[in-house]
Amino acid sequence: MRLVIVGLGYGQQFAAALRQTEGQLFLRTERCAAAGLLKGEAIPFEAMDALYEKCQDFDMWAQAVAERLLSALAEGPVTYAVPGSVLSDSSVQLTIGMARAAGHEVAVTGAPSAEQEALAAASAVMDIDLSGGYTALCASALEGTHVEPSRTLVVTELGDPLLAGQAKLALAHLYGDEQPLVYVRFEKGAWQARTIALYELDRQGDIDHTACAVVPAVPYAARQRHTVSDLADILERLRAPGGCPWDREQTHQTLKRYLLEEAYETLDAVDSGQDDKLMDELGDVLLQVIFHAQVARERGAFDLQDVATSECQKMIVRHPHVFADGSAKTSGEVLDKWDEIKREQRGQQTLADALRGITKGMSALMRAQKVQGKVRKVGFDFTDCAQALGKVSEEAGELLAAVGEGQVFWEAGDLLFAAVNAARLGGVDAEQALSAATERFIARFAAMEQLALPQGGLEGMDMEQMDALWRQAKEQESANL
Repeated sequence: MRLVIVGLGYGQQFAAALRQTEGQLFLRTERCAAAGLLKGEAIPFEAMDALYEKCQDFDMWAQAVAERLLSALAEGPVTYAVPGSVLSDSSVQLTIGMARAAGHEVAVTGAPSAEQEALAAASAVMDIDLSGGYTALCASALEGTHVEPSRTLVVTELGDPLLAGQAKLALAHLYGDEQPLVYVRFEKGAWQARTIALYELDRQGDIDHTACAVVPAVPYAARQRHTVSDLADILERLRAPGGCPWDREQTHQTLKRYLLEEAYETLDAVDSGQDDKLMDELGDVLLQVIFHAQVARERGAFDLQDVATSECQKMIVRHPHVFADGSAKTSGEVLDKWDEIKREQRGQQTLADALRGITKGMSALMRAQKVQGKVRKVGFDFTDCAQALGKVSEEAGELLAAVGEGQVFWEAGDLLFAAVNAARLGGVDAEQALSAATERFIARFAAMEQLALPQGGLEGMDMEQMDALWRQAKEQESANL
């Protein structure tokens, strides 16, 4: 059977074509000029307004419309007419796909798109830059869709204040509340346009299905908010001829130290509990990731999208219990499956291969704890922290003996490895524990210095005097807890 989709625009010029429709005629809504014309000429049609009232959201409504039209196609030809443009209507796109899948012939015709009409009207009241093209989205499809502020945006079919409010919130997150835009609406046979601020979008008293919002392209310097794409563009500009001399000189090797520094500063921000500080430091880490991707792009190796693609594919493959038919009921099962998939991807045949694959770039404490955690899975581990502490004592004795022999290196390493084991089995992250102990040492030493001031400072004191001050600093610390 044949399905004809007709875009009616917002006047009556295309409505006349409905007189010659073959088979059943459907309108998306009775709230359009075409409905009045059809009623006046006693041309029968069925509108989809009742389906809208029954559905909880636009996705359910689009599905219901498509199913109704396919049901009608089983009986004969169907014409589906929609006010405005067919391009931005979710029910049209779904219906076309389902109809073609069922073997029906589909034809699409109609008026200029609503976004084109809205752009023309908006250009009369505001300078609209279309040099970079434009993006058009139906208001119901705006949430969760990537929008690039460097391109003019047209949001069609605002519909009602509730939907307009949802669109406002989605746009405010990207543009800011004060962003100027053009509110456009079809009224009395013509498009009317006026300039408003974004926060006023859902406060317009005449919002209907013809209402659109045209948000002009916003250059970097004028934006209140930015995207990851903006950051990538900024890095590209900094690295380009005429950019920043320092940024242009950087390589993967010279950037290594900054990635490490920013990672550690992020950990400090996590421990501080300050969201603003954490946000700032995460931005610095993100900058380093994008910086490396830009350097690689210039070498023709890979770019930021390749990085994102690789990571997305990795996450999908390593979470079969979410994206496939795998099963994992506990976090432990998830981690076991993660390690198994990772070994398969890296071609690691044995557990020793997996141990060698643990990067040497991380700190020695972290790497030791990772190694110990992996061998635990085959049972090569102490039963508890108390048993591990026995090994610490043993290694301490061997280190003491090695001091007398002048060979400390290996025994010191064994002692540290054993201490990490004891910490791990005690439920403690060795890296964090040592970091906290270092901070505590600094605080106690600072207290020692203050206590020593009346006696002329620490210089000139013997170890016994400083030890007494150390114990006093510890007592003060305990009293303040």
